[in-house]
Amino acid sequence: MKKRPYCDDFLRLLSPHFEIVMFTASLAKYAQPLFNRLDPTGTLIDHVLFREHCTLVQNEYYVKDMARLGRPLESTIIIDNSPASYLFQPENALPCISWYTDPQDLELSVFIPILLKIAQQQKDVREILRLILKKGNKLDMNRVKTLLGFDAVTQVNNLSKRYEPQTVESSPGSRSSKYNSNHIRNSSQKIKNRETPAGLPSTPKP
Repeated sequence: MKKRPYCDDFLRLLSPHFEIVMFTASLAKYAQPLFNRLDPTGTLIDHVLFREHCTLVQNEYYVKDMARLGRPLESTIIIDNSPASYLFQPENALPCISWYTDPQDLELSVFIPILLKIAQQQKDVREILRLILKKGNKLDMNRVKTLLGFDAVTQVNNLSKRYEPQTVESSPGSRSSKYNSNHIRNSSQKIKNRETPAGLPSTPKP
C-alpha cells in the first residue's frame, strides 16, 4: 500500500483536535485492511464508514451524506477528491486533488495548518471554507495566508510554490460526468432514512 505524502503527519497532528471519520465508497472487505494499516494502533481514526453507509442516488452515485453522521454540519468538514461524494453538502467540502504516486505531493501538508486553525477558531466551518476557496473549488493561497496569520505566511509561501490546486472533474464520457448536481442534491431532501450509520456513536468524542 502506498500512502500519500504527509498522511501520517496529517492523522497524528489532527487527531487530537478532530473526530476523524474515514468514509469510503468502497466495500468494507477491501477498505478495512487498508484502514488498519493507516492506523495500526487504532488511536488516530475514530470511525470507519463504507459503501453501505453511503446514499445511493439514481442507482448510480454513492453520496456521503454528512447529515446522516449525527454531527452538527457547522462543525463537519469532508475532504474528498470526488465532487459526487459531497453533492448534498458542498459547502462542507475541502476538495482535494487525486493522488496516485507523486512523492513530491504537498496537498496534505497544506491542509494541516489550515485545519488546525479552523479547530482553534470555533466558527462555522462553512464560513471559513467559503473564505479560502475560490471559483473552481481551488484554494486561494492569499486568503489562506490571511486565515493563518503572519507567522504562517512563510510556510504557506514555500508550500504554494509547488502546490497547484486543480479542479476535480470527470473525464468526458465517464459515468461520473453525467450527473446533474442540482437534481441529485435536491433529491437529498427526499431521503427518509437519515439515521446515524451503525457503528458511529450518536455523540462525538469529547
